[in-house]
Amino acid sequence: MKIDFYPKNKTFWRYNIVCWGIVFVALLLQTIVFAQDPLQLTVEIIAGLIFIVLGVHAGFLFRFIFSKKDIQNNRIGSLILIGFTLATTSSIIIGLILGGFGYLSYSQLLPETYDEVRGKYDGLQFLLLIATRNAVTMFFYLTVWHFIYIAVTVHRRTLKAELASLQLKNSLKETQLNSLTGQLNPHFLFNAMNNIRFSIRKNADKAEEMLLNLSDILRYSLDATKHNKTMLIQELDITKRYLALVKLQLRDRLNFNLNVAQESEASLVPPLILQTLVENAIKHGIEQLAEGGSLTVDIRLVDVRVHILIVNDMPLIKSKLTQGSTGLGLENVRTRLKLLYGNDASFTVNKREKLFMAELTLPLERKELRQ
Repeated sequence: MKIDFYPKNKTFWRYNIVCWGIVFVALLLQTIVFAQDPLQLTVEIIAGLIFIVLGVHAGFLFRFIFSKKDIQNNRIGSLILIGFTLATTSSIIIGLILGGFGYLSYSQLLPETYDEVRGKYDGLQFLLLIATRNAVTMFFYLTVWHFIYIAVTVHRRTLKAELASLQLKNSLKETQLNSLTGQLNPHFLFNAMNNIRFSIRKNADKAEEMLLNLSDILRYSLDATKHNKTMLIQELDITKRYLALVKLQLRDRLNFNLNVAQESEASLVPPLILQTLVENAIKHGIEQLAEGGSLTVDIRLVDVRVHILIVNDMPLIKSKLTQGSTGLGLENVRTRLKLLYGNDASFTVNKREKLFMAELTLPLERKELRQ
């Protein structure tokens, strides 16, 4: 993200104008009290304006450096050290600039006043005297400014992290509700239970297995809100159980192919992410084809990233039931990925003739598998 040296935030400008304005008024009052003539007053006012302008830009420089992501990720102690270092360096430079300005102004424009102090200090000492006074004053103001900026920024970052955490919890709750009402919709539950009922007469063992699958799916959906991520092997297991129930209804209309790289099974993924995409492929693709179709799930590791590709057949023309729909849960998938990974994950969908492709790319995170 590009960071502008001059901030565009109006609130930031407003606070800066107020704070530095107070500093300028204080300097102005001090100048009015101690100035001996109008010319000295003018010189001191110009010096005050230079002091303020340079101080504002020193603050902008700190903000510009601090806004970089690799700087912000440091601990508080490191941020304070960076602020102290920048305040010291900026104060010395500004002090020398104002020292030079003061020396030239007094020696050229105010020779009488300069002659009064020349008995105590030579030219270099006089310059350093003014430079030191301005550097110390500027150091005080910049240190206060930097600490306030760090405190406000860290506080906002904390609030942002807490908000993201709350949004993630709400998203996971929404996923759970979608799994019980939208994804595992009444139509699916009715068909599953009805098929299991018929299977009881023909094959009691098969019916019991299907009931266990349904129970595991419901339990997994309820547990999804307790964890931000789960192992891919668990996602695969629950997806296979879901497909086993769907096969009772679709039978030979569903041709399922699964290609999973073994080294990817311990990868961590958001819970219900794979089941959501598979359900979307079936409801909006396979179920809409009278002759059925193929569903392929391909999972592999590429450059320390997990690539999940789901390809399914789909009708050329959407049915009235799915017309206008973008697919069940796809927007929820995008939201959850954004909250969990920021810009480190991607999710894209593409249509090519009779095929629908959903591709998911996640940063690789592992959990050791128990043998």
